Amino acid sequence: MADGTYHIRIKNGHSKRLRFWFAPVSDKIMNARADWLDDAELSCDNICAKELVYPFIKKHFPGEFKWRNELNLMPFENALAMAREMRRVSKLLRRNYNDPRLNSYKRRFSIDLLVSEQEYEERYANASAREKKAAVEEHVDVVIEFYTVIADYIEDTAEEYAPKGFNAIAIYAPH
Repeated sequence: MADGTYHIRIKNGHSKRLRFWFAPVSDKIMNARADWLDDAELSCDNICAKELVYPFIKKHFPGEFKWRNELNLMPFENALAMAREMRRVSKLLRRNYNDPRLNSYKRRFSIDLLVSEQEYEERYANASAREKKAAVEEHVDVVIEFYTVIADYIEDTAEEYAPKGFNAIAIYAPH
């Protein structure tokens, strides 16, 4: 995403290196009468997703979200509500980064999530936690783009797969 210096790793399809996965599921898949749809997955950097996406998941997930690669099923209805919230938060981030309604989302923001190791070593290795958090504001477009990709994926997946009998998004999370 963004440029080579500031980005969050995310890609369509299955990636073994990006280990926070979203995928559409149906009863056939859950009952092992159909193959998993690797090409329909969205793969995200697991650390970035945990820090930036989990606040949304926590709010919209029905029940207890489980880590350690447990299968978490979020009904399309909940996932779509989460996508709408990601869009609202993105608009607020763009318009008024310091809006107090954003505090719970920004709590785990850190430039550590947005830069390559080389850039981190050069510019942020000795920065305080406060400086790292403040640096995100300058590059908030990277976070907004990340949220937009996830929201687009959820909406497009629900639209494409609901008519085919799919009813949820599976979320796998390693930590």
